[in-house]
Amino acid sequence: MTTTMPEKPVEADPLERTSKRPLLLSLSLGVVAVLSIFYFKQLSRQCDYFISDHTYFFQPLAHYIGERLRAGQWPLWNPYVYCGMSQIAVPSPGVFYPFTWLFAFLDYSQCVAVIMASHQLIAFVGGFLLVESFGWGIAPALIFACCVAFNGYMFSLVSNQTLPMTASWLPLTLWSFRTLVTTNEKPQPDPGRRRARSHALTLLSAATLFMLVACGRPEVSAPSIIVVLAWILIHSKSGIANGALRWQLVAVTIAALLSAVVVLPLLEWGQLSPRKSGLGLGEALMWSSNWYDFVCMLFVQPFGDLQMIGNPLLPLVTTRQLFLPFTPNNYIGPVVLTLAMWGMFDRSWRHRWSVIAALTISLIMSLGEYTPIVPFLFTHIKALSVFRFPIKWLIFLIFAIAALAARGIYLLQQKQLSRLSLRTACGVWIGGTLGGAGLWLFGNARQPFLWSKPTLTPMAESLLGSAIVPGCLIGLAVCALAVLGMRGTLSFKRAVFLIGAGVPVSLLLAAAATAQKTVAYGYFHSRSCVFDKWREVTAGGSDGRRLATMFFDPVSFPDGALNLPSTDKTIAFFRYCRELMLPNTNVSRRVPETFGYEAGASKFYIDTFLAAVHKSAISVQIRKDGRKEEVEGDLPLSRICRATATNWIVTQIHQDNGKRIQSLDSRYFAPLMQNAPKNVQIYQVKNPLPRAYFAANWKWTDDQDEVKRAFSKSGSMFDPGVDTFINRQFASGHLPNSMADPFAPKLAAPPTVAPPRQEPLPDGAATVSILQDRPEHVSVSVRTVRPGFVILADRFYPGWQALVDSVPRLIYQANVEARAVYVPAGAHLIEFNYQPDSLRTGYLLTSLGMMFCLFLLASSLWPFIYRSIKAMAGQASD
Repeated sequence: MTTTMPEKPVEADPLERTSKRPLLLSLSLGVVAVLSIFYFKQLSRQCDYFISDHTYFFQPLAHYIGERLRAGQWPLWNPYVYCGMSQIAVPSPGVFYPFTWLFAFLDYSQCVAVIMASHQLIAFVGGFLLVESFGWGIAPALIFACCVAFNGYMFSLVSNQTLPMTASWLPLTLWSFRTLVTTNEKPQPDPGRRRARSHALTLLSAATLFMLVACGRPEVSAPSIIVVLAWILIHSKSGIANGALRWQLVAVTIAALLSAVVVLPLLEWGQLSPRKSGLGLGEALMWSSNWYDFVCMLFVQPFGDLQMIGNPLLPLVTTRQLFLPFTPNNYIGPVVLTLAMWGMFDRSWRHRWSVIAALTISLIMSLGEYTPIVPFLFTHIKALSVFRFPIKWLIFLIFAIAALAARGIYLLQQKQLSRLSLRTACGVWIGGTLGGAGLWLFGNARQPFLWSKPTLTPMAESLLGSAIVPGCLIGLAVCALAVLGMRGTLSFKRAVFLIGAGVPVSLLLAAAATAQKTVAYGYFHSRSCVFDKWREVTAGGSDGRRLATMFFDPVSFPDGALNLPSTDKTIAFFRYCRELMLPNTNVSRRVPETFGYEAGASKFYIDTFLAAVHKSAISVQIRKDGRKEEVEGDLPLSRICRATATNWIVTQIHQDNGKRIQSLDSRYFAPLMQNAPKNVQIYQVKNPLPRAYFAANWKWTDDQDEVKRAFSKSGSMFDPGVDTFINRQFASGHLPNSMADPFAPKLAAPPTVAPPRQEPLPDGAATVSILQDRPEHVSVSVRTVRPGFVILADRFYPGWQALVDSVPRLIYQANVEARAVYVPAGAHLIEFNYQPDSLRTGYLLTSLGMMFCLFLLASSLWPFIYRSIKAMAGQASD
């Protein structure tokens, strides 16, 4: 049931009569001005981001990518983590994503600010164009654009910036695919101009879809692609009728070709990653949206900034113990939610149920472990582990609410709000006000809320109530303005203006109030006692000898930092983590490490490495029954260190509870440094193996579990300095083609059966030295009196090619993840080159896609070029 229609027709909004291009340009300039103010300190290099993944992940990798790009090199391989990893297989930050290249020219925080502002502008423009194309008018388009660009997810996830960056491309992608259909529906007297416009929109559709993929977050891009394909299907009837469907399919095909250089290396790593066989539910769903995440969508951080260490309310709402919240703020606010409730009840909107279905699916997926549906899906469909951390799905929930809100303001403009929607919204806000007041009274009466798990403390109740009541009153005020405007008590235009203006104002005020904390500029240039010692020991260069930093959650703070205020304590903590050179903070200092954080690890290496570490004296792992894991000894750790050319181990002196960490076995490790004020110590690995050496005794294996057992069992007699496992199931590279070059030198292949065990070679009988050491190229000189394998203790990975005296040879996986190449007796030159087939194929497919793009660009510009040429020749245009 709807309210009485107005007695006189609604006057057209003056904005509707203005040209949309100048309006959109003016609005975009306004958005740029607002975002420039918001990010001013970062843009002017007055401060640095430092929270969480800024320190541990994005800054180190972005610094490495920028450094390589400045040198005119593609950063294909990163030698500083996991004994080397494929940088192009790390989707985020993506090497082939154009905005990533800005790190070659700007400081990290400055560049992040530029990138975030650019993508929020893209989201705004795309959102405006999308809703404006529906014919709803300027106001709904503005509401939607502000919601998708200025919501809390887009602002607060700057520490995981590629998530909002990926999401920002979705509205523009949907608009371009939709416009392909609507353009072909309009009569066009000039077929050439119509074809040129179709080509231009096809190019734009392909480019935006590629950017959505190349941005590097499959957790957002994969659902976005599903949304785009569903969007094409929804418009397929019109698309078939006017021929637009073929252009949409061409755009999807070109985007797939362009994305090949991004996707193929990622798929190659996926065959080795822990996610191939599916992650455990505990790891995949560890960050699920809980009740507080939804509270923060409506009210501005009732418990304050929970990304500050020492906030006493953090244990009440954290999904993952000992960790800061994944998304500190997902704010959309009561104004937007009120409009969304109005839009939800519009029965005349034929796509209402599609949007509600998208909202419901996003809600269920974001809840993760708190519903039986998502655990069931993750258990039975292993590939879904790519969508780990369900809280990331909140952006789709926000987009769906934004669409409903845009419809709500449209209904208000048309004075078609249903009484049911108004009553529902009023009921929600009245109930919320009463509930918030009750919580506030409970809190001030010092009565804990026993029905919650964990139990809310009186302080938490009071803070929640203090946030809920004013928020709900704002929602009621929006409803009151609508009623007064429709009844004529208040100017209807003024009521619509006030409600519409409330959306960007509330979103921007919330963003300013909850802006992520920063630290004074220079944070990433701070000193490190570990790095200083490493530089002293290595005389400034390690020759590939690695460092292993072994710390366990929670990292123990130095005593002097415990009494600092919350903000200072948080800064001190992350600065301390950089000082300890926790992975991947070593990358920006060019210190090679044995392990890493996230990024391109393989399941076998992680499992083998951790199996050895958890048996050592420095492990503080806790079993499920609450008892500490028994320490078996440090021999497995010694084996791993020697096999990976790890010469130093960094750990702490005492645990977080103050208990001293047991010293490593002096038979295998020697103390090198202890810094009690910093709570850090460094051990020297005894009898380390060089990074490149000759294996006199070796054996074939087809079983990685055999290797893992040999390395991790304390009772095993295996010694990587004497024996070597060669896994013939894992080989990389190509053998020479004798038909193509019959005169190429012939080299003996490794025997199918390993030779019997022999006495170690005397000194000087086998010498191996590294001649050149670059990320994608390592050359090794070897001289030996008998045949065998040369071992390079760098990570074995598909795509590495080997040349022995310029003849292609296979690289085998040796021991844990080293590279092994068979050489006959004598002197040889071995060259290792990272030239993956996945990248080569990706280049070819992407080049083909770029050729199609150039054709579309030329054909779309040709009518304008043709008319310009005729005009210059003095001929009249057709």
